[in-house]
Amino acid sequence: MAWEWIAPVATATAGCAGVYFTWLSGAQGRRHAEQLADRAESAAERTRVREQRRDAYLAVLRLRYLRRKQLKYRSQNRQEDLRNLERSYPPGDHFRMTMEARIGLSLFGSPEAAELFEEWAEIRYPAEKAREAELYQAFLTQVRRELGNDLILSIPDDQP
Repeated sequence: MAWEWIAPVATATAGCAGVYFTWLSGAQGRRHAEQLADRAESAAERTRVREQRRDAYLAVLRLRYLRRKQLKYRSQNRQEDLRNLERSYPPGDHFRMTMEARIGLSLFGSPEAAELFEEWAEIRYPAEKAREAELYQAFLTQVRRELGNDLILSIPDDQP
């Protein structure tokens, strides 16, 4: 008779332990799922910022390409090509592109890239053509460093 209480107590203890460890396993599973969700959200945010940065840098490169084309057509007195280019990109569009590049760089670009852009924007042609080419190469190097790839190739210089 003295030993009759052992079986129910052992059963109750095992049941309580089972309930506790089931709860603990669930809590750990929920915590793990939360951590995975946080990591996925963080990765998505990094990807979004990287894409915004890439788009800002591409806006700067498009601007540079447009500017070089204009200079080439002017220096070669190719008035028809210049008119066609200005019809495709009127001064208002050029101004808008410049503002988008500037705003994109200020929001998503690095301070180094923004500084290179501002220096480039102050270049006066044709007197500072060599300096412009130097800043362009520095900007490309900075972009490659930040984006972590060599996928951005140099846009061939159309010697104006």
